[in-house]
Amino acid sequence: MATPSRPVTVLVVEAFDRGSLELEGGHRLWTGERTRDCSPVLSHRGRMLDVRDVAYVIEHGRSPKGRAQSSCEHRWCVAPGHQEDIAAQLDAASALLGVAP
Repeated sequence: MATPSRPVTVLVVEAFDRGSLELEGGHRLWTGERTRDCSPVLSHRGRMLDVRDVAYVIEHGRSPKGRAQSSCEHRWCVAPGHQEDIAAQLDAASALLGVAP
């Protein structure tokens, strides 16, 4: 699966909105396409994009350093404001422990 390498286009944002359902509490449920292992994906120009990475880019305007995952209590949530960058968290934890990343 690919991560968006630059800010997502209006078409990708529209596809994200069509493929997800807004729920109470600002959560979003992915109702669109999934891989064989049930990971949520968005097809765009012949590429399969990781939906959580797309959501992260929508919120932050840049791709995550690592993988994006839900930061709220629902692992299935794909809301842009509920995604966090795993690599950034590991870098911050390493810095707190005084360990080079």
